[in-house]
Amino acid sequence: MQRKHKGMALIQVLLLTGILSVLVMYFTLTSRQQVALAGYANDRAQALINMHSAKNTIIFRLLTEIKIAEPQNVENSPQKMPFTWNFYGQEFTVSDGVEATLQDQSGLLSGHFIDGELLTRVLIANDIEVERANLVSKRLLDWQDVDSITSEFGDESGLLGQNVRNGHIPDLTDFSHIPGIDADVYQLLKQIMTIHYAGRFNPMTAPEPILRTLISEGALLQIKTLRDSGQLSKQEFSAISGITEEEDIWFTPSNFIKMSITSKVGKISLRQTWFIALNPYASKTSPINFIETHS
Repeated sequence: MQRKHKGMALIQVLLLTGILSVLVMYFTLTSRQQVALAGYANDRAQALINMHSAKNTIIFRLLTEIKIAEPQNVENSPQKMPFTWNFYGQEFTVSDGVEATLQDQSGLLSGHFIDGELLTRVLIANDIEVERANLVSKRLLDWQDVDSITSEFGDESGLLGQNVRNGHIPDLTDFSHIPGIDADVYQLLKQIMTIHYAGRFNPMTAPEPILRTLISEGALLQIKTLRDSGQLSKQEFSAISGITEEEDIWFTPSNFIKMSITSKVGKISLRQTWFIALNPYASKTSPINFIETHS
């Protein structure tokens, strides 16, 4: 009988030990999860702080510095710049874990006032078939014109659907709803077009798909090499491309800028985009206007 009681006591001890072990494992796992969540929260907060700091630094420089400088002036500048920027959408480092891009909107094609011939040439230069490129240009024009007749004198609603815009698009995502605009064409359109057109064109800040249309591949390679190294001047660009400044072609970035910032801390990665209009000499109004914000 005594051995039986000892055996039952041993079983009870083992069960209790097992239960306590499970509880200890549960609390340990929960604690680790809580610590990890707290770490993620801290990393996210730090990523937000870094992004906010980078945003303010870039905006301050946009408002107080010349947005483009000749290479020789940069080398001889008495003020050491915190980072080297560009205005053609190539990513640059602002600080540890923070990358940014700036795209001058005057380097893009207008999404509202479409030059069908130029757009077709850009599409063809970027491996879109001629027939398809012509179709895309016509569809974009028909989507926004105020009438209900297509460029081929057909019914727009029958071709483009009952929700045809017949007016200026509010956002480039509108193009994704146009019949005949496939994903690859839509991605290209987002890269080369803007609804915040500055009223003039700056080929020096144009992305490669547009430059490929305007100049030869050899000239494009030279300009890309100089531009990526920060050594491209107005004179060199004009000499290589054969493009000169005119009434509607300027080699200086406009005050309409698309700014994107990516901030990474640990496993947290945050990205935000702003379309901004600058007015550095404003006295009674804000020197900066945030037109759009996208997360």
